[in-house]
Amino acid sequence: MKKVLPITESPFELYHSNAYPLTIILNNKDTVEWLYCNYIHLFYIEKQDIDPLWFYCPDYKGRFYNSFLPWLDYQVLDKNTIKDLNIDILSLVKYSIDNEQYVSLFWDEFYVPNGISRGNMHIWQRTLIYGYDDASNLLYTYSEKSNSRLETCLVSYEDFKLSFYSSYIKGFPYVYIMKLDANRQYKFDVKSVITQIKDYLSSRDITESQRESFNPHEGVKFGFSIYDCIRDYLNTVSIRNTLHYHKTLNILSEHKKIMLQRIQYMQNNGYLEISSTYFKDYETVYKTSNALSSMFLKYNISRNEAIISRIILKVNEISVKEKVILNELVGELSKNSFKN
Repeated sequence: MKKVLPITESPFELYHSNAYPLTIILNNKDTVEWLYCNYIHLFYIEKQDIDPLWFYCPDYKGRFYNSFLPWLDYQVLDKNTIKDLNIDILSLVKYSIDNEQYVSLFWDEFYVPNGISRGNMHIWQRTLIYGYDDASNLLYTYSEKSNSRLETCLVSYEDFKLSFYSSYIKGFPYVYIMKLDANRQYKFDVKSVITQIKDYLSSRDITESQRESFNPHEGVKFGFSIYDCIRDYLNTVSIRNTLHYHKTLNILSEHKKIMLQRIQYMQNNGYLEISSTYFKDYETVYKTSNALSSMFLKYNISRNEAIISRIILKVNEISVKEKVILNELVGELSKNSFKN
């Protein structure tokens, strides 16, 4: 038997907890309106050298990031439960897919073809499984590859079992089973977008409104204040040899990408004048941000400190241009929203 569920490209790649659920839900055109009402805010964890910059997508437990999207129904199984009940993981995956459910879990990249593992390194990473083929004994998986991109990879049943059971050694205890809620509805809410952009521009700590449920987090910056944090981060010599430094610049670029797509959506759907220059103006912000990671790669090769200085200048340029554009954008959206 063979069954392959649909997936599509996610607007984000760096953090798999964001990418995989979006890869599932964006097959449904109704989810696009929800997408463009989210992923506006950023947060930065001070004194954290590894991956300090994230999209702000809170969950019900007060964490700043959330892979549990409202468009998906979830079942979460502990690996120890699977082991203690003597459940065959391959049978569980195939049963889930037969019932239109995707499976996300951690595996050992050592056993995965074209994975991110190098030589004899055992690296545990999250993957998404969306299909199987009994004729060839292959699973359809979607995960990060050696080129740092998310791609489809066919993995043999045997290699999959080795990769899954090997990851027991290091923990990573959960298996996520996800199914699209096709009955859910959501309409684009321009007032929510206006509020979120205002919060972003003012660097408001939006967790303050959740104090009845969660204590405030210390050492976290929100919204526009992340630019000061990034500049300080770039000036920290001790972290310049890490890939996480590079990832921070890529997150900045992913944010500008989704903001640009949001502007295009609003122009195409009558929230902004189609003749307005917001898309063209913000496109320069995105293109500048997209060049930063390449600049950092050049620094990694040459160790020319002047490149770091140029990156910081570009970050300053992005922040100045973005503030002007978004302030004008909020004014235009507010005016049109009031008319409606």
